[in-house]
Amino acid sequence: MDSLRAFIEWLEQIIKAHGLHRDVWRVTIMGKLMQLMLRQSGWRRATRRRATRPPCSRLYSFFRFVCSRKQFKRVYEPKFADMRSEYFDAIQSQHTWKARWVIMRTRLELLMTVLVSLGLSVIDKAIKIWKIGG
Repeated sequence: MDSLRAFIEWLEQIIKAHGLHRDVWRVTIMGKLMQLMLRQSGWRRATRRRATRPPCSRLYSFFRFVCSRKQFKRVYEPKFADMRSEYFDAIQSQHTWKARWVIMRTRLELLMTVLVSLGLSVIDKAIKIWKIGG
């Protein structure tokens, strides 16, 4: 603590020599000192996380763009809502493996849903063509 006091006194002498206002330098220097002390104690590592986009947000945007509003609201939106709810519950309980599994499972469900819907639409078109021709 004495070395910190000596350091602050040394800074005061420098600030007086350059004619800067005392309150201004105290705020900036003390802020920097606090950052340094917190970084040394490992506090910075815990605060490095930033807000990120929700998982599968690009897929969500893609399906919203490609599908009709009715189909999206009825088929895909509930899947995304369930996935996000499960994902954030897993993250909150610190089960990262479960959160990853929820994302993977949702992607597989979406793939299966798309394949089934494409298959059904092809079958529907083939039946309509067969009825017209026959």
